[in-house]
Amino acid sequence: MVSNSRIGFVGVGRMGANMARRLKNEGYAIRSVHDSNSKSAESLARELSCEAVPSPARVAELCDIVLTVVSDDAAMHEIFLETSP
Repeated sequence: MVSNSRIGFVGVGRMGANMARRLKNEGYAIRSVHDSNSKSAESLARELSCEAVPSPARVAELCDIVLTVVSDDAAMHEIFLETSP
């Protein structure tokens, strides 16, 4: 059963991008993606027919579910605290 939830991704490097692709292939609605590498986010957004957005906050505004796939604790702190540890 596919949910009607709008899904967004923060962190679309190799793992995050593949997770987004898999969910899209299974029929889930990927609405937005964000990555510190904006070119990666823009490329994936074109592939998935969704929006590349400038911030994690914008992903949260557009989506019901936000999946965060980042490399380490410092990256997680930047996203959720908007500061480095």
